[in-house]
Amino acid sequence: MLIADARWDMLVALLAPWFAPAASGVGLLLGLVAMTRGARESLGRQQMPEQPPPIWQRVRWVILMFEAPVAACLPTTWRVRLQARLREAGLELALTPERFVSGQVLCALTLGLGTWAALQLIGAGAWPVSLAVLLGFYLPAARLRDAIAARRRSLVRDLPTMLDLVVLSVQGGAGLSQALALAVDRGPAGPMREELSRVLREVRAGRPRQEALRSMADRHPEPGLRHAVGALVMAERHGADLSLILTAQADQRRQERFLEAERIAMQAPVKLLLPLVVFIFPGTFLILMYPVAMQLLAEGFLG
Repeated sequence: MLIADARWDMLVALLAPWFAPAASGVGLLLGLVAMTRGARESLGRQQMPEQPPPIWQRVRWVILMFEAPVAACLPTTWRVRLQARLREAGLELALTPERFVSGQVLCALTLGLGTWAALQLIGAGAWPVSLAVLLGFYLPAARLRDAIAARRRSLVRDLPTMLDLVVLSVQGGAGLSQALALAVDRGPAGPMREELSRVLREVRAGRPRQEALRSMADRHPEPGLRHAVGALVMAERHGADLSLILTAQADQRRQERFLEAERIAMQAPVKLLLPLVVFIFPGTFLILMYPVAMQLLAEGFLG
């Protein structure tokens, strides 16, 4: 027992001079790692935004080079139509029709030059360049169309919820402006919340509330939104019960959403018919007929 204790004391005496430096080194290393991670996170919070800016903002200085020539050549009818579509997408304050067409020109030139350079490297003909230019000019328009469709779907989805929040606020004794403010504060994030927030800003700036609401309905040709705004304006003008009117509008909008979902579900088999005929049925027939064909070849019936 005494020998074991003596050996343990000897081991501790040998390791003791190295324990303090090793512990200090490990602590210093962990501290450096923590400081580096904290500095990296702080730098990321300061320099990197939560959401990256859109690509048209990152190449804005290049788009501005084409804006003046495009503005001189852009027809008035095209400008008006583009302005309406940008308004539907919620981009009328960020993009002008001239700037949007300039982005189309830049995209077409970039894709065309990239295609031409790739064809020169492989020694192929230059005829696909024109197709690349047309595709590049079409891509921003397709992206704008998708943005409009997504915004419409979000408006239709969030409108009944916003109407319910306004009804609850009105039933609690709040005025219409206060009810809209509470709906903006408590409602789900999305285009509907942005539009109501814009209405409130216009009202605070001195615009009549009915005009601000009608302007919101004019920006989006969605029938449900137009009907809800029309009913709200008429109820406020004639002194009707807002809670009953808005409750009926919310129920009607939900019913319309349900009917739209049924219509889309009924269209699904028709839309699946082409992929089934073109892709799935031929492969299925090949898999089923391959053993039969091999058996017929083995027996000599197919020559």
